Amino acid sequence: MASLNSVQIRKALASGKVVQRADDASIGVRVRCIVPTGTPTVTLTTASKIAMNDGTTNVDYAWATYTNMGLLVDALNASGIWEAKLLDALRSDITTSRFKVNTAVTAGTDENGVVVWDLLIDNTVLTTPGHFMVASVCLSPYFNFDAPDGHRVHIQQLDYCQNVSAAEAAAVTLWKRKNNGTEVKMLAQTSVDSTGGSTVTSLTWASGEGMISSGENEEFIFRVQDDTGITADADNLVRIVGILE
Repeated sequence: MASLNSVQIRKALASGKVVQRADDASIGVRVRCIVPTGTPTVTLTTASKIAMNDGTTNVDYAWATYTNMGLLVDALNASGIWEAKLLDALRSDITTSRFKVNTAVTAGTDENGVVVWDLLIDNTVLTTPGHFMVASVCLSPYFNFDAPDGHRVHIQQLDYCQNVSAAEAAAVTLWKRKNNGTEVKMLAQTSVDSTGGSTVTSLTWASGEGMISSGENEEFIFRVQDDTGITADADNLVRIVGILE
C-alpha cells in the first residue's frame, strides 16, 4: 500500500489533461524505431499491409496475418526493432482498410522529442461490411514513449459532437485498458446525432463533482460508433477532460 506521503505527493503533482480528436485524427497505433540502421520509414497500404523499414531491411506486416490492432502491436513489439503503443483503438479493432494514410507515413515527435510515426484511423468511411465506423480518443499515462510507471488517470467529463447516421443504442462507450492489455467496457449509452450542427453532448457525474478513476498504469478509451457511417464534418470531435496523476 502506498504511504500517506507518496499519496500526497502524487496529488500535488497531478495536472489537468484535455485530449481531443477531430475527424480522421484518432491515433490508432504510435510506433518508433529502437534499432535504426539508417533512415527508417513506415509505409501503409490500407487495404493489405504496413511496410516497416529500419533503414536497411524492409519487413511487411500483412493484414491477412495481423487482422486486428492487438496482433499488429504485439508483432511490432516482438520484432526487437520497433516499439508500438495502442492508443485511440481497441485491440479487437480490425486493421484492413482502417488506417487513413495510404502511402508513406510522415514522421513526427512525441512530447518528449522521440521520433514517432502515428497511424491515424479513418473514422468517416465504412470499411468491411458489418464493421462500424468509430471516433475515438484515449486518456493515457503512456501517450509518450519512455513514460514512467506509477501514474493514474481520472475522467471528469466526456464530450462529443458526431454527425452519425442516427441515434444508436449503446454506441457511446467508455473502455478501460488494464496494465495487462485487457479491455473492459465501463459505460454504454445511446448516441446523439449532431445532424451536421456544432452542439456538443457532455457526460459528467454527480453534477460535475464525480470522476471515473483508473488503477495504476491503466488508460481510458472513449468512443462514438455508428454501424452505417459517420459523415465528415468540421465540427465533429471526441474529447476527454481529466487529470493525470
